[in-house]
Amino acid sequence: MDTGVLHPSGRPYRFTVLLFAAAMIFGSYFAYDSLGAIESLLMEQMGVGRNAIGATYTMYSLAAIPAVLAGGFLIDRLGTRRASLVFSALVVLGAVLVALAPDLATLYAGRLLFGMGSESLIVCQSAILARWFTGRELALAFGIALTVSRLGTLFSFNTEALVAQRFGIAGALWLAAGLCGLSLAANL
Repeated sequence: MDTGVLHPSGRPYRFTVLLFAAAMIFGSYFAYDSLGAIESLLMEQMGVGRNAIGATYTMYSLAAIPAVLAGGFLIDRLGTRRASLVFSALVVLGAVLVALAPDLATLYAGRLLFGMGSESLIVCQSAILARWFTGRELALAFGIALTVSRLGTLFSFNTEALVAQRFGIAGALWLAAGLCGLSLAANL
């Protein structure tokens, strides 16, 4: 039996799946840390203190904790493909709402939506990797996916402040939303 490059059982095909599964989380990690990367500029522009910025992370967590449990249920009910698209859409919508936020309440609402999708999307990624990789390759696949995700954090902290200084806070937040959109495209 020929298991060529384009055959799903072939290693190149599976590692292509891994590349896209890793990319579907990159934007989420970037956007999650974008507020921390531009914290002082955001506090100055919105006229808020450090507690208000910290509360954005609380909003994320308040949504993420129950969403992960519900997300696992939805993944089992809807299937990984459909559920991952729902969660990716929530991530993008949340990031766009944050980028559009004229006030703190809207910023919090965006982070709630973002949190609902982000952590559940990671569960989807794990389900995808577990389906395509077994044995010795499974740990490698998880390691590669987590490395790509953490690159999102690294790039956020090393670019967002520069983007915000050059293009304003809105520009930095739109970059984060755009990367979430690219992650949705990778998911598709």
